[in-house]
Amino acid sequence: MLFQILGPLRMADDRGEVVLGGLNRRAVLGYLLLYPNQVVSTSRLLTALWGNGRPASARKILHNSVSGLRKALSAAAEDRSQPAASLVTREPGYQLTVDEQQIDLWQFKSLVQRARTVQADNCVDEASTLLREGLALWRGPALADLAEAGFHWPELAAAENTRLDALEDFFAAELARGRHESVLTELQELTSAEPMRERLLGQFMLALYRCGRQAEALSMYEKAEATLEQTFGIEPGRELKELYRSIRANDPLLLTGRPGTTEVLAPATSKAAEQPLRPQPSGQIVAERRRVSVLQVRVDPAADASVDPEHLDDALADVDDVIRPQAKRFGGIVSVRLGSHWLIVFGAPRSHHDDARRAVLCALAIRATINETFAEGAGCLRMVVATGLVLARFRPENDSPPSITGATVDACHSLLPFVHNNEIWVTDETRAATENTVVYERAQISSVAWATVGVRPRPQAWPVPMIGHQRARDTLLRVVDRFLQQRTPEIVSVHGDPGMGKSRLIAEVERLVASRSVGHQPVPVVHLPVVLDDAALADALCRCCEITGDDLPETANRKLHEFVKRTALTAVEAVWMITALQPLLHRTSLSGPVARRADRMAAWWRMLERIATVRCIVLVVDDVEFADHRVLDFVGRITRSSSEASVLIVADARPAAVLRRPRWAETQRHATPVTLLPLPDNDMEELLNHLFDAHGLVPKRVDPTQPDGGGLAWLSRALVVACHGNPAFAHDYVALIQEAVSSDPNGATPMEADGVLPPVMERMTAERVDRLPIATRSVLQDAAVAGPVVWGDAVAAAGRWAKDEIKPHLNELVRHGFLVRSAIDARSGDARYEFRFPPDRHVVYSQLSLALRADKRTNVIAWIDALPECRMAELLIDYRNEEERITAMAGCAMGDLVGREGIAACGDVVRDVRRAQADEAVRYYVALTEMPAWFRARLRWVAGELKVLRSGRNAEPASATADR
Repeated sequence: MLFQILGPLRMADDRGEVVLGGLNRRAVLGYLLLYPNQVVSTSRLLTALWGNGRPASARKILHNSVSGLRKALSAAAEDRSQPAASLVTREPGYQLTVDEQQIDLWQFKSLVQRARTVQADNCVDEASTLLREGLALWRGPALADLAEAGFHWPELAAAENTRLDALEDFFAAELARGRHESVLTELQELTSAEPMRERLLGQFMLALYRCGRQAEALSMYEKAEATLEQTFGIEPGRELKELYRSIRANDPLLLTGRPGTTEVLAPATSKAAEQPLRPQPSGQIVAERRRVSVLQVRVDPAADASVDPEHLDDALADVDDVIRPQAKRFGGIVSVRLGSHWLIVFGAPRSHHDDARRAVLCALAIRATINETFAEGAGCLRMVVATGLVLARFRPENDSPPSITGATVDACHSLLPFVHNNEIWVTDETRAATENTVVYERAQISSVAWATVGVRPRPQAWPVPMIGHQRARDTLLRVVDRFLQQRTPEIVSVHGDPGMGKSRLIAEVERLVASRSVGHQPVPVVHLPVVLDDAALADALCRCCEITGDDLPETANRKLHEFVKRTALTAVEAVWMITALQPLLHRTSLSGPVARRADRMAAWWRMLERIATVRCIVLVVDDVEFADHRVLDFVGRITRSSSEASVLIVADARPAAVLRRPRWAETQRHATPVTLLPLPDNDMEELLNHLFDAHGLVPKRVDPTQPDGGGLAWLSRALVVACHGNPAFAHDYVALIQEAVSSDPNGATPMEADGVLPPVMERMTAERVDRLPIATRSVLQDAAVAGPVVWGDAVAAAGRWAKDEIKPHLNELVRHGFLVRSAIDARSGDARYEFRFPPDRHVVYSQLSLALRADKRTNVIAWIDALPECRMAELLIDYRNEEERITAMAGCAMGDLVGREGIAACGDVVRDVRRAQADEAVRYYVALTEMPAWFRARLRWVAGELKVLRSGRNAEPASATADR
């Protein structure tokens, strides 16, 4: 027998769920489950069911409910495989006799108690696992169905507090494990919902600080301090104050506390077991290979302004006031401005997983702002965006403009003269990285570039159905149904790491709204993109007026007139709105005065506001982090508690986005956060099978005589491990394999040496690396050069560090999830590390300039030559084990191709080397750091195997013919 009260009340046995009956019977059982094996008086039960307004027949109703429950429990007790539960009469009331472990609330409490016991012994990994298992028992608020029916018992609030306490313990364990990035989104959501919990706020501040967001961490404290002072006249507690002072002082102990520390609000002490991080010498310029996106802007003012240099300077200064704020808005930096030319760089010195998209959005925003700000004919605007590999030189301690060199910059220079006025051209690589969110068409004259049309109003169709995230989809369904029934403002904020499927989930809203509107007036779904240009306004207008692409100009104008007349408050307002909005249709030559662009925008906002007062409307806010401030102001105004608008807002809100409007969730009647978590293995396997089918690939050779199906059954299993629950990784991996299948099996794959990882994975890793402190990042680079087997001595040698200097940095890399400790040398006490995910090593290694790679490798080779005999033998064992691991995987499971064992983590293996120990170790080291070549050989092998399967031929096992 199982009783579930952490969510809607449910009783089940081996045969399934037991039907409990009416509301009173469920309420009696729910209350008794809060007090198992205890006598609950009749008067308490009556008060719990009816409060002070009990009916005259209350005792009889209670007696009938108890009788019905007894029958249900007796019927379930006939199953002898489970312990029985019974409801007995005990003066002065009733007692539910049951094993507490049959109640999920008590299972939860038991797991939490065990977690706290092991957490006190600094076993944070085990504590985290236990807490995660306990929190997974919660299916919603305790006894949610009874609470919805009006039963608000103090015990339910106590259960919720227990859950919050356990969540705080879980966050403390995760922070102690260095997993602050993985819990940041959850901390942000919970802190917004529970702003008075100081421990939770401290954990959020610490996570922000460790992610390099010190200013935001300090801002969170200052807001909390002001709230406490204004509301209660008190100050934050001592521990929170100490944390605030430590963050302001950049206390290194916040990053390098003792392993196993679980309480994040403990005040820092000066008697640390580890030394503070060594700062990077200020002013030092580094050179790194970076994959960046470059936006080049050229503005030629009108002829009258170009006559005099002062007039020209004034005109260009006005343009500069537009370009620089837009570059900052999207995370770019103006590298060079020369006269009427601007070069804006995205990806150096700070990388983002979507730098190409940011660059294109920045170009669109610049065009929209200039067109809105300056009069027509004021000048000629041309822009080009290119993406690719460059050598970037910059000072990592600040955001000073980088200097970049490479064919990517030359591509901008060569294309810019051919760009037409008011157009934005992009290269093939930029288009490939952004075509899901931006609309392109072939550029005129040039066949090697694409012209940007605008932000895609809604995502392209996906090749496979949406897999997983069922809980989030169920939440959306409930919100949509509630919105359509109650017609009150709603906000849904969708959170999740890049690639988790936020855009896909938002698209589900449109489908749900359409399915619920069958037989009723259609509910328009309007996208509010990051850039509000004429294309975005026109798309929204057509959606609201139900204008299709097949409508004739006269039909489109008629639909606009009819729609505006139905929504405008007065005839004068209707005329103004029609005059302002009609140019957006671009379907006929209009007579009469042409509306100014400011009037057009004002009329567009007025139209949305009027629609929401007469009918339901859904507004989708793309990327709150970058959204136009006018969009955010409009959403805040139309969804405030006093608003009568019938509007559902669905917002793609990344972690940094909520900080732009932190009070949204506090001021709305219904604000629902939805978080997308990594897919479980079974969902990921299903997604991969759909992708294989969509790309015409065969995931396995079916052989009933073999237990695993034979052939390539390992491919799906290995990909599941490699994707870490991220759907975008799955799409990229299958695309890589498809690319290899389509290429010449005897030639090289069409990938350059530094680009052998799935693009999303590579960009996300680069973004994580750039958030590290400068010196710690330098140690990570040295660790990448030191090899797959990372000894502290080798890392120190690679970067010419003192041995004691790198210890705190290595510990910090463990906390950030880049490294794991694998062994400790008994003689020297030196720790051995491995990369937690070898793809991280590849990204870090590929960013190093060739000259710096050679210099650091020379240092490591010198260290190998100087090792004593005992250490040399140990190092050779490590290298030989690595060689055997790669050799074994090369012909069977291929784990190194796709997953945790490291795609491209190691290179061509040196064989038959049996010389002197030092020479042998050096050769192994050199071979194991040549990463991309081995990967490409393995990828060609997979492509050949898949081609054999598709042709239906029986071939000898590929492991026998694989290119070693």
